[in-house]
Formats: sequence, C-alpha cells, structure tokens
Amino acid sequence: MQPIDYDVLIVGSGIVGATYASALLQGGMRVALVEAKPKSNEKNLEEQFDLRTFALTRASERIFTNLGIWDKIAAQRISPFREM
Repeated sequence: MQPIDYDVLIVGSGIVGATYASALLQGGMRVALVEAKPKSNEKNLEEQFDLRTFALTRASERIFTNLGIWDKIAAQRISPFREM
C-alpha cells in the first residue's frame, strides 16, 4: 500500500470542517477531511436537510461567497426563523 500525503487532516465534516477544507483546497493544499460518525445508509443524502439551526453572520456570508458556495446555500438552505 502506497502512503498518501496530505498537507492538512481535518477531523469533522460539519459546517466548520467542510468550510475550512474548501478554503484550504482552493488555496492549493492537499486536504483530507474525515468524519468519525458512521456513514448513513440513506440513498439520497443530497436531498436530506439537517434539522439543526445555524445563525450566520455577514462575515460568514462573505467567507461562503469567497469560496463560491453562498449562492447554492442561499438558494437551497436559507429560511428565516422567528422563535425557537
């Protein structure tokens, strides 16, 4: 087995880990992103929504815009909420 070299290993593929990995990849780094949770057996993961709520600031919006992913997030995942 041949070793695989990475510049960075990120453990946790949630919103922070995935965003960080995207930024590093766009910067030319070799990134490994791993998740400790077992993979779901669901067939259509792309259509599933995470029921957690995230409050994003304008700074977060700028980061996602610079990474080229804000439009996709805004089109599919943004919804106002008034109470919890």
